Parts: sequence; C-alpha cells; structure tokens
Amino acid sequence: MIGEFAKRQGVKKVYGIVSDYQVGRDMWASLKADMESKGIAIAGIDFTPIGTKDYAILLDKAMKSGADGLALIVVGGDTVTSLKQGGDVGLASKMKVMGTMLMDETQGQSVGAGGALGVHSTLRYHFTQDTPRNKRFVAAYRAKYGELPSQYAGEAYDGMSWWLDVVESTGVWDKEKWVDAFRNSVRNDSVEGAKRMRACDNQAEQVGLFGTAVAGGAGQPPVTMKVTETFTAQDLFKPCQ
Repeated sequence: MIGEFAKRQGVKKVYGIVSDYQVGRDMWASLKADMESKGIAIAGIDFTPIGTKDYAILLDKAMKSGADGLALIVVGGDTVTSLKQGGDVGLASKMKVMGTMLMDETQGQSVGAGGALGVHSTLRYHFTQDTPRNKRFVAAYRAKYGELPSQYAGEAYDGMSWWLDVVESTGVWDKEKWVDAFRNSVRNDSVEGAKRMRACDNQAEQVGLFGTAVAGGAGQPPVTMKVTETFTAQDLFKPCQ
C-alpha cells in the first residue's frame, strides 16, 4: 500500500529509514522494488538498530536528500521516538511521512499532536468504515467500553468472528475441517466489507486503508486518523497462481 499511496500522492523521490532486522530489510527490499516499478526514485536508505534513541541525524539526512517522501518503517518505541523528534523539526510539513502501522489513534496519544499530525499510515481497520456490521460493532463497543474501537480491536473482532462463524458452520469438532473450511471461505458482512480467504496463500483479500493523522473532532481522540485512500483487493493482491 505504501508504494500505491506514494504514486497516488505524486511522490517523486523517497528516502527510507528502516529498523535493522530481517523483516525490516525484507519489507524495504519489496517496497523499493515496487516504488521503482512505479517510477518513484530512491534517494537513500538508512537501516537503524531497534532501540535507537537519537533519530535527529537520520531525519536531517532525509530532509536534505531532495526526497519529497519518507518511508519510515520502524517498530515499537522507535516509532514514538522518531516521530516525536520529527515533530521538533516540522518533519511532516517538509516531506510526506508514510509507513506501515506507523500511526493510529492509540499511537497518536503516545506521540502527541506535534509529531503525529500529518503522518500517513496504513490502517488495518478504522471505526469510520461505512458497513452495516461495522456500525453495529462500533455502537456495541462504545456502549461497553465508552470509547471508539482502535484498529486492533476492530481487526481482532473481525478475524475472530469470521473464524468462529466458519467453525460453527462445519458442525463438527475437527480442526482440520475447520482449517479447510476457513481456507475457502468468504465473509460478505465483515466490518470492512467483503473478504475472501485465498486458498493459495491463506491471506484474506480485502480493501486496504491509508489514513492521515488529523486533529480529532467532538467525541474523537485528539489525534484521529482520516481515511484518505481506500484500495481495492485488486489494487493490492496479485492473482493466485
């Protein structure tokens, strides 16, 4: 989704700051190839150890690189550290800062508005999704917990409710039959709309969401994600072979 988002936003050149572990390196390799295939140039890359306390030099390199986009692919506390330090230098006003699970309402509370506003991120789920099941879920969640569901709450509910409904539909107590049924199942009333499990790779074809952190309105968290791009499954998934 990052490559597709950058393309839609007209980003011409991207700098990468990526956590230095195998998943981070694999993600960057895939993203780099995807962006280059879309005509987006790579200005540079820094792999940074998990637990880095000072991102100032790396962010300064990125801003001076001539890139108009920053792929910030970091994990855990590094997300908070890098974005807080980015806020000190107005990073999001100088480059399109984007990443995978980089920002949401929960993360916004930790980072604060100064570092969060204007950051772009993939979202697994968002409470504003306009489906009948999601409206029921949000209403029930607010009634029980007194707050809006996070992306993790929505994703967990959607996955577990899908799985349990499939298990019950088999009418048997046999885990192999459950797995086979789930592998070939379709969820037409997901909180995110229709989903289809791909038997070839056990991934759920579904819409993809990209959001931008904005100041929340009445009844919303101070930092709220505004869904700015919705990608169809066809945009994101290569056909099964």
